[in-house]
Amino acid sequence: MAKEFIAAQDPEDPDVLTLSRFVGGTAQMPDAVLVNPHDIQALYEGMQRALRMPLAERHARYQALVKGLRKQDLTWWRNTFPKALTEPLA
Repeated sequence: MAKEFIAAQDPEDPDVLTLSRFVGGTAQMPDAVLVNPHDIQALYEGMQRALRMPLAERHARYQALVKGLRKQDLTWWRNTFPKALTEPLA
């Protein structure tokens, strides 16, 4: 869902992606605002940060997220996933 959210944004006025830090995609989307949904105060602060974020910062975060989407596209996943299945867990 997060990737679809980024892909659907207006590049001129993008919204801010806010993610739970417990979601698996956070490693691929470090430019999202990460929040702990179990900590109400931290969740509130993260949402306030996203709502008040200046346009220049929203642009920078959006561009970084789009760059990640383009880098880790379907071809990247097709080539990476089978290899990950054969590697031992750390």
